[in-house]
Amino acid sequence: MDSLNKVKKTYEFKDLHLFCGSGGGRLGFRRADVKLAGLQGNFRNLCGIDVDPRACENYEYLTGDKAVCMDLFERRDYIAFHGQEPDETWRDATPEDIRKAANYEYPDLIFLSPPCKGFSGLLPQKTFETDKYQALNRLTVRGIFLALEAFKDDFPSFIFLENVPRIMSRGKKLLHTIMGMLEDYGYAVNGLPHDCGEIAGLGQHRKRYLLVARNLSKVSTFLYQPPKQRVKAIGEILNKVPMPDAPSAGPMHKLPRLQWKTWVRLALISAGGDWRDLKKIAPKEYRLEHIPRGGGSHGVQDWNRPSHTVTGNAKVNGSTAACIADPRLNLKNMYPSGYGVQAWNKASQTIRSAGRVIV
Repeated sequence: MDSLNKVKKTYEFKDLHLFCGSGGGRLGFRRADVKLAGLQGNFRNLCGIDVDPRACENYEYLTGDKAVCMDLFERRDYIAFHGQEPDETWRDATPEDIRKAANYEYPDLIFLSPPCKGFSGLLPQKTFETDKYQALNRLTVRGIFLALEAFKDDFPSFIFLENVPRIMSRGKKLLHTIMGMLEDYGYAVNGLPHDCGEIAGLGQHRKRYLLVARNLSKVSTFLYQPPKQRVKAIGEILNKVPMPDAPSAGPMHKLPRLQWKTWVRLALISAGGDWRDLKKIAPKEYRLEHIPRGGGSHGVQDWNRPSHTVTGNAKVNGSTAACIADPRLNLKNMYPSGYGVQAWNKASQTIRSAGRVIV
């Protein structure tokens, strides 16, 4: 095998990223360094393109490559999304703008990850149907069209579109348009959902959608799917991490300072469950009840009796009872969301950006 991996010739492939964000996709391409049968292939980035100046700044910082700030909306969709006319300096992006951003080089591969908020199941159906989010979703078509027109003299060998799986339902018509357009430009197209955890052997399930367009005139062979790997358990990942509050891990590696009753709630949820498991517990076994013991630490006051004197040091560990056995509380209004508990010996569910305990 060492003889097969002895490099005799290196091939450089050029990649371009639309809706590049902070460069996560580009970093993946950078790591794609393959050696086989005396050949080596790697990628050189032409540029990333995004409308967000901060994202472009992050892209350049994280990848070391060029990012170009460009709004890919057409005027009608800009107005629908922003609710107002653009200022006088704004204009529709053109294929020439894409070519200029790439320094007039032609990419071998284009990767785009258009805004997924309009396709996501986290967006209510009623909001999804508004003109604002329909305009945002049309950026998916707009981006591919601009790229195809920009490089029609020498089409990329591949075009990859990545998004959330629900694009297959919420964006069904748009995908039909995209696939038809790509086929008209000479591409074979396939789109399927996949689990990133299975592809990369991660400790988390993360399902995404990937559309692959292969230029038939440049790539005659099929593009094969990667083999599935075992998804690791959470414990395999966290077992290598210092315990919370360990000085060696730094000031950010801390346990959240939750209320005592919140820790109790979490402790009562079995691995793999969430807040709904608390409904299985009889209220009398869980709800704070008045137990006469004065006003010391964790003292609970009786709903039907006058309060102890409220002192200035009214903390849970202070000299007065800071908790009240309120009979109005029930599981429905106490736990409106969140409190999911993951199993140590299983893979994590998808980690969302809103990673708060109460979400």
